Amino acid sequence: MKQVFLVILLVFGFVAGAQNVTVRKPKKPGVENSGKPRLKPRSKPHPKPTPNSKPHPKPPEAPEASRSLPKPVEAAGYDVTFTCNVPSALLSIDGVPNGTASGTRFLKTGVHSIQVTADNYVDYSGTFAVNSSSRSVSVTLQEVPNRFSNGVLTIKGVSYDMVWVDGGTFRMGATSEQGSDVESDEKPVHSVTLSGYYIGKTEVTQALWKAVMGSNPSYLEGDNLPVEYVSWDDCQEFIRKLNSMTGQNFRLPTEAEWEFACRGGNNSRGYKYSGSNYIDNVAWYWDNSGENTHHVATKTPNELGIYDMSGNVEEWCSDWYGYYSSGAQTNPKSYRGSRRVYRGGGWNDHTWSCRSSGRIGYYPSFRSGSLGLRLAL
Repeated sequence: MKQVFLVILLVFGFVAGAQNVTVRKPKKPGVENSGKPRLKPRSKPHPKPTPNSKPHPKPPEAPEASRSLPKPVEAAGYDVTFTCNVPSALLSIDGVPNGTASGTRFLKTGVHSIQVTADNYVDYSGTFAVNSSSRSVSVTLQEVPNRFSNGVLTIKGVSYDMVWVDGGTFRMGATSEQGSDVESDEKPVHSVTLSGYYIGKTEVTQALWKAVMGSNPSYLEGDNLPVEYVSWDDCQEFIRKLNSMTGQNFRLPTEAEWEFACRGGNNSRGYKYSGSNYIDNVAWYWDNSGENTHHVATKTPNELGIYDMSGNVEEWCSDWYGYYSSGAQTNPKSYRGSRRVYRGGGWNDHTWSCRSSGRIGYYPSFRSGSLGLRLAL
């Protein structure tokens, strides 16, 4: 009974408690129970710094490398200044001629090819990058070296070929193939033995003379024409300057060296003229010259590959003019006289002067529009 009684009491108490419960509605934010708006509490102001107070530390700055800076924009092009040690040098940019190699040009940003050229100087080729820190080009041209190598003489860019003549023995003077044209000063025929030497493949051209002397004495001008109107004395001055430029010992050929080369040296076939019995094949002379000199090496060469030893211009030799002796000689030279020898005939001569054995002598100061020279070494 007691247990039943306790259960009844518990149930009765639970019901009574439920009836006294008051349900509360949730409050609106910022509103007190009185219904008035609730004010947001005011925050305390930061205290003003006093002389003894420490300032608030600044936030650390980002490292320099981590900052995002704008990259500089390269210009589309720049004015580029060109200079060269040779005022007359010519400039090409990217293969296009661009006047002299001095002054200012506007070039696009980037890499460009340049070429600089000048007479008697080694050509320059290179590349150049145009940008904000690269706006000038300075070119120094080197002179073409003066030298003699493998039979080629080069002076300020002008080349002159020479032919090696092997030494040998030949009969000098009025040999039988010369026929009835011979003169008394071509006799007696005599034996001559020579050592080897170089001789010019052509007569000295006006281009070579100008490269050495800086002037041109010729009547009819042209770089590839033989120089003329030069005396024997003029030739000696030319050779002196040439040797100082090259360190060599160039000279005029002796009369015997000239004739041996004219006849074809050891390859001689016994022709009347240098390289043929038919003068028109090998020489410019009175009948075919038109009364003018002609470009060297335009006729047929002789047995040694040498041109114009008959015709075009007569050629000074180193020897004094004199009569022959009958005895055999080795490397003969003449040491006295008043006139110098010249050989070969010229554009204004007839056939007899163009023969291999024909010879003339005149004063060393004599000049003629049909008289030039050929070098030996």
